[in-house]
Amino acid sequence: MCRTRSGSVRPFAVIDSAPAFRVAVAKACAQLNAGLGMPHDGPLPAAERARVRTDVGRDMFTQQYGRPPKEPRELSSFIARHSRTASTAVAGFDLSFTPVKSVSALWAIAPKDVADQIAAAHHAAVQDALSWLERDAVRTRGGRNGVQQLDTTGMLAAAFAHRDSRAGDPDLHTHVALSSKVRVRTADGTPGRWLSLDGRVLFKATVSASERYNTRVEAELHRRLGLSFTPRSDAAAAAASGRRTIREVTGVPEQLLTHWSSRRARIDIRRAQLAVAFQTEHGRPPTHGTARSRVSGVRDQSALGGAVPAAALHLRSQE
Repeated sequence: MCRTRSGSVRPFAVIDSAPAFRVAVAKACAQLNAGLGMPHDGPLPAAERARVRTDVGRDMFTQQYGRPPKEPRELSSFIARHSRTASTAVAGFDLSFTPVKSVSALWAIAPKDVADQIAAAHHAAVQDALSWLERDAVRTRGGRNGVQQLDTTGMLAAAFAHRDSRAGDPDLHTHVALSSKVRVRTADGTPGRWLSLDGRVLFKATVSASERYNTRVEAELHRRLGLSFTPRSDAAAAAASGRRTIREVTGVPEQLLTHWSSRRARIDIRRAQLAVAFQTEHGRPPTHGTARSRVSGVRDQSALGGAVPAAALHLRSQE
């Protein structure tokens, strides 16, 4: 799996004024603080700020459409759309390459010679996906208003291999820090000016890069160790809901995968609890941004009860 994170990623950004919704929320929060004798820009409790956002969103929706929202989800969607900020420049991108859980589980319990082959297969797949991105997705823009798409000489990136999750479960994965700066390839093939990487192209390519990585991992593990992959037991449910079918290493017990997915299980439980509490308190589902910010604390190791360091689990400290 390949994921891309960065914040707002459109290069050559023109940073406009804040959206009207956010301005209205800021004004309402300032008035609330003034009534409490607090500084106008002082922080409000998360629950109070969410209430203000709901009230402002409901008023703006009614003004725009001439009617109140028909259902909570309609209001939540409206707030999410009008909360987005204008494009901003970024320093770089975080690409994360992670094999399916059974690969990490097998890597953790296998003899060292087998584990080395599993790690090598992962690294080869990462390299293949990065080479593809560099060749087909690393572009920049030029011309008036950035209408030209320009080829580049390559990308600047640093890869960091990790062996466990924050909860201490085996989790072989690689983070790639990709610079947002690239050099234009001139007509004669020589490096030209330094410009910003076009993040729109990169984001559109992440699904393809992810599938390329997944396919290459399977091919490498089959070539090196003769491993095969089969769809998980929830494949039918995934297909029915439009989700991607996940293939795991044949023969690795699902009970082991569940046991070594403790962080994911805790996060999912806590996310559901927070969503229900927000719906009860504010009468609408949380927006994606709100849900992500509220569950961010759960991702911290301390919120998970303190993860045991990988060294204490006697996972491989050196390959």
